Amino acid sequence: MSGRNTIKQRSYINMLAIGILIGGIIMYLFGGKDKGGDKVEVSHNMIVEKIESLGNLEVLKYNIQDMVEYKKVRQWLPNAKTALIVSGEVICCIDLTRLKPEDIYTSGDSIRLTLPAPEVCHVAIDHSASRIYDMQFGLWESTQIADEAYRQAEKQLREQAAKLDMDSKSRDSAVNLLRPILQAMGFEHVLITFGQGKGYKER
Repeated sequence: MSGRNTIKQRSYINMLAIGILIGGIIMYLFGGKDKGGDKVEVSHNMIVEKIESLGNLEVLKYNIQDMVEYKKVRQWLPNAKTALIVSGEVICCIDLTRLKPEDIYTSGDSIRLTLPAPEVCHVAIDHSASRIYDMQFGLWESTQIADEAYRQAEKQLREQAAKLDMDSKSRDSAVNLLRPILQAMGFEHVLITFGQGKGYKER
């Protein structure tokens, strides 16, 4: 198999909207003082519960185009062979439902946030942008051969995701998204770290 990957920049509008929502929640929960001037104490459990409701935060998206050759070896009949040009997408997310109370720490103008490690949460082939350009000895079962070839192509997309350095790029993307939001809320010292990853697997 020979292949080539094209990487498309992730959707900033979508991520910014989610980021602002996170910032708004934290700002509301940490919101300054009440009318009497007393400092409001906020439970970390409440913070975690609010952030968890956001689910998976999409931090990185790759659009991949690849050439896939698929061969079905037969014992008695001629081998069936097909070649595809496949377009698909791989999305990396941070699962905010895994946040725990101890993952958020604040002190004055400082905040430390420990996020779950990013994981591949979605792999899919865009059939409208993919096509079969060669099929041999499989005309009487072309649909079956094509389906098998597309399943193999999706498997290859998952394997390629581990080779694209998505982990470090996803971490950088999450930090670049959240740090300015937290700083705009008044936290001058922002530290964002990540827990241990569990590998790349679709959730």
